Amino acid sequence: MKKILVIATMAAALSGLTAFAQGTFVFGTGARFLWNNFTGPAPAANASMDVAFLWANSGTPQVGTDTGLGHTATNAYPGSLSGTPWSSILNDSTFHFATNNGTGLLVVGTTTATGGVSYNGGSSFLVTGTAVGGGNATVYMIGWDAAYANPFLAAAANAAVGWSNPFVYAYTASGGLTPPNFGTQSVTDGIDAHFGVVPIPEPTTFAFAGMSAAAFLIFRRRK
Repeated sequence: MKKILVIATMAAALSGLTAFAQGTFVFGTGARFLWNNFTGPAPAANASMDVAFLWANSGTPQVGTDTGLGHTATNAYPGSLSGTPWSSILNDSTFHFATNNGTGLLVVGTTTATGGVSYNGGSSFLVTGTAVGGGNATVYMIGWDAAYANPFLAAAANAAVGWSNPFVYAYTASGGLTPPNFGTQSVTDGIDAHFGVVPIPEPTTFAFAGMSAAAFLIFRRRK
């Protein structure tokens, strides 16, 4: 009887520990994955951006419904953002910013001199809230001006932002095989996740654009 109680106690303890284990990710890409339109007149792939990612078990990011060009499939000028992308990113009830389970900190990578994503030296890490046995998560990346230490400060300043197309990331079991990085996995999923980081127009810019469009229509009617 005592033996059974000891085994049951150990099993309960192990199950409790397992509940805190998480799935394994590798957050990185190859070169020229991100570029910016806030450091010069032409798109540039460089180390001026910070990058995070958001994940959910399934679904579509709220920011994906905004009008504008937050992402693009080429290195051409990605256009001007409209709508409220920062609000859509921060207030999405389905997608969550990834947290490193080992440090308890938000996962924030940097861009390399050639515009690639780098985090944790390219090594794998555990993401809080994901399944210990591995699984699939829908993820998307956001980038912002590295002058701001985190996305919340960048959002408060209405700083430049961009986001990738969402794709399905197959993460692996805790302590298991190392999964592919984001760049490799997005290609495997058939998604072009390259994107640009562009300034958000001030409200006055939107107003001026609206007045210009109205004046143009009036001019055409008079002609």
